[in-house]
Amino acid sequence: MNLTSVERFIRRFPLLGDYYLNHYSQIRLNLFKLNRVIPVLKFPRYVHLLVTYACNFNCRQCQVDANRRKGSQLTYEEVIRVIGEIEKAGSRHLVITGGEALTRPDIFDILRFAGDSRIPRITLATNGYLVEKFRNELSKTRIDRVVTSIDDVGETNDLIRGKKGAFKNALKALDIFKEIGVPERFVNTTVLPGKVSRMEELAKFIAASSATSWTLGLLVPIGRAHSLQERYFEDEELIELIRLIKKIRAAVPVELMSHTGYLKNYFKDVTSEPFYCRAGIETCSINPDGEVMPCNITSDKRFSEGNIREKDFRTIWEEGFEQFRSPNLPPGCKSCEFLPACGGGCWGYRVINEKFCYRDFCV
Repeated sequence: MNLTSVERFIRRFPLLGDYYLNHYSQIRLNLFKLNRVIPVLKFPRYVHLLVTYACNFNCRQCQVDANRRKGSQLTYEEVIRVIGEIEKAGSRHLVITGGEALTRPDIFDILRFAGDSRIPRITLATNGYLVEKFRNELSKTRIDRVVTSIDDVGETNDLIRGKKGAFKNALKALDIFKEIGVPERFVNTTVLPGKVSRMEELAKFIAASSATSWTLGLLVPIGRAHSLQERYFEDEELIELIRLIKKIRAAVPVELMSHTGYLKNYFKDVTSEPFYCRAGIETCSINPDGEVMPCNITSDKRFSEGNIREKDFRTIWEEGFEQFRSPNLPPGCKSCEFLPACGGGCWGYRVINEKFCYRDFCV
């Protein structure tokens, strides 16, 4: 029985389900610690591999600040080696992303190698613009899930993404991935402050598309987004977003994104999975220059746990990330009644964004 099945069963019983949600982060952290002693489950479960910072878009809210980052990109041989190390470490899910992964000349060799590995699930994250051009090459690779981003409707989306035709091509890409047999087709939407009401119109297009899942997340004010004048949400906007998700969820498979933290647990009818910050515990991210990060929310080298050019991936995973496995949380977190459920919230929000806590919604 997988974790999702367990969660569905538990949440059928109100008292048990409430206890589970209110202690979710604590339960998952204890499971991880148990696994280090009795390795029944293999970790890391998820690894994001950024194969390039190059991108054909210029998104206003780009977390990794694509096209402006400098550094020595991993060679093909280095990428292949690290995928092999990720496989040996027991990862269950490899996400190949960027920048825009399809701008890398050897990307299809990388995808074929990953697809031939024993890693159970391979995800490709792409803005979709080049998918029609490379349809034939993509059809010859194993891709279990594709993730693309659509942030608004039509030309408004194109302005946000910095590319004319972004909206049309993302929808077309979803159709192509369906036609070539990719079973899971996800759309991620970054909701910008002042744009919550626009999501209801976007929902009509998502419902009519080939997407199998849709996730709405708040703007993360890091990378390029940190320079935006309006980068934080008013409380009323968050309430409006939650109400909107509840309204459209019956017709569209939409969820609230994980970095919204305990809101996922408190408003349990806007998500299928409770909140749990997996950074450094179940997931990590590898930058194009080989720096191993706690998760893909930031590519800032200050938070690196090591470089795969200097140590093998498994050594970095097993010896690093102690600040996540034995976290030293702010005083306000330690005394909070919601700590067993929240675990301190999204790590990236906590260290970068002073407005990371949503406790006021729960009291």
